[in-house]
Amino acid sequence: MDTVKPTPDDLIALDLESTDGAKHMSFDDARAFIKRLKEKTGRYPFIYGNNEVTKAISEQYGADQVFAKTRLWYARFRRTVTDFPQGTWKTYTIWQFSSEQNCGPANRSACLYTVPGTEYDMDVDVFNGTIDELRSKWPFDSVTVPRAVATGPSQRR
Repeated sequence: MDTVKPTPDDLIALDLESTDGAKHMSFDDARAFIKRLKEKTGRYPFIYGNNEVTKAISEQYGADQVFAKTRLWYARFRRTVTDFPQGTWKTYTIWQFSSEQNCGPANRSACLYTVPGTEYDMDVDVFNGTIDELRSKWPFDSVTVPRAVATGPSQRR
């Protein structure tokens, strides 16, 4: 915390890339980190995790009192989210969509999300809500349960 010095407007996230606790942070260590961060900052971080990580946490911890207080930044690079792991989170707050896997030069016009002036090979992060909800909740200090699992991008940009 002394090095990062997050400001009240910074979104704080814990990146959990793998279920292999021998090579990466274990889920128990992640729980300890989350509790310490809450103690030091008064805030819970986002958990950035892919389907494998999210599913494993949900299966191993269920509605755990620590993980369930975090919000999920869901790295799911498909065109839709139809297989969201239930248990710890009811839905994601941010969905990371892969334009590289889903939008090539040949099908750019059919791409779900594009950013003017960029190439197709990038990831796009999508908030599960309206722009007004995003503005009012940023940087997500308190935990409010989002509506329901969105299965694809909405028209609410």
